[in-house]
Amino acid sequence: MNKAWWGLYLPVASTLMSIGLFMRIPMATNPNSLPIFMVQELFTLLPPAAYLAFNYILYRRFIVNCVDRRYSWIKPEKVIRYIVISDIATASIQGAGGGLEASTNPTSEKLGADIVLTGLILQTVSFAFFVILVVHVWHGVNRDGLLLRKEPWRKILWTLMFSSTAYMIRYIYRVTEFAQGNGGYLITHEIYFYLLDSLPLFIGICAYIIYWPTKYLEASVKPVYDNEMTGRV
Repeated sequence: MNKAWWGLYLPVASTLMSIGLFMRIPMATNPNSLPIFMVQELFTLLPPAAYLAFNYILYRRFIVNCVDRRYSWIKPEKVIRYIVISDIATASIQGAGGGLEASTNPTSEKLGADIVLTGLILQTVSFAFFVILVVHVWHGVNRDGLLLRKEPWRKILWTLMFSSTAYMIRYIYRVTEFAQGNGGYLITHEIYFYLLDSLPLFIGICAYIIYWPTKYLEASVKPVYDNEMTGRV
């Protein structure tokens, strides 16, 4: 009943990130512990990439099953291929940087922080491109009057836009935080981590708890496109 294997991205990634958030508790009392720092750093940096992968897969299924491929700037299969490759590469960069950042050597630590920042910037740019693709689809179906049909797939599109916006807030915060360095205002005021990092991610995945997409994918009927409706020859 409305099951999908790719839906496992969310609970698995959420579990791993919960571990990373939990490790901030012992980190507060053991700030010099390398193992605790490594787990906390990697488990809060990397799992959100799986949240993005969920959105990429949903985008492809939405385009192919609910509307039409012509609404996507590039082929939906290529969206997954290009952006997932980008995310894997940038996540690997962040992981490598996180390992160097844990070094007791100040030079290696600084290099690691710069590498993590580079990975975050590249991942943010990649995801920003995906957000533009989603907005382009929304503009196209709205222009052609498909949103007026009140099809179930409308909830998929709105939820996809909502969650992507929430995730984008998180990545902008992360880039800003790392750009400021270890002594920056954001990293020294932990409240912003919860408000601008954890909370947007939580809100983004909770949207799918309310509107689980496979429910609407199965209920949607792909519209028939003709020249009269689209105004195209």
